[in-house]
Amino acid sequence: GRVAQKVEEDAVEPPSEEYKLLLALGRRCVGHGQVEGAFPEEWDAQLLVDCGRTEDGHRLVLFCPRFLVHSLDDPDELDLAMRFILLSMDAVAMHGTYVFIYCCLGLDWTDQRLMKRLRSVYECLPRTYSKNLQAWYILHCT
Repeated sequence: GRVAQKVEEDAVEPPSEEYKLLLALGRRCVGHGQVEGAFPEEWDAQLLVDCGRTEDGHRLVLFCPRFLVHSLDDPDELDLAMRFILLSMDAVAMHGTYVFIYCCLGLDWTDQRLMKRLRSVYECLPRTYSKNLQAWYILHCT
């Protein structure tokens, strides 16, 4: 009955092989920002920022894809950015509740070069991401 359904809903779905592969590729890029192939150091403070915790104790994450505007024509740089985002979000979304803020300022968020990669990452996310997401805000200047 309902108890079995609730247990099934609460069961943790193991991450897909694609997700695990993307995380492994991301871990290879951790290092000093000046090393070729490493994540740029400024991405921690510009692209995806862990802003601490909300009043309710949820992690607060701010995503600002505007900082990728100069990378849109570089597929390798965009792939690196997606690995950074996924690896950073794994540390948040897989380990507790969080609030996500998508900052649309200064970038056409429908740009297919960016959206194609975001969509491919989204499709491999474990269900835990959505279970732990408490709120999603879109910050736009209009």
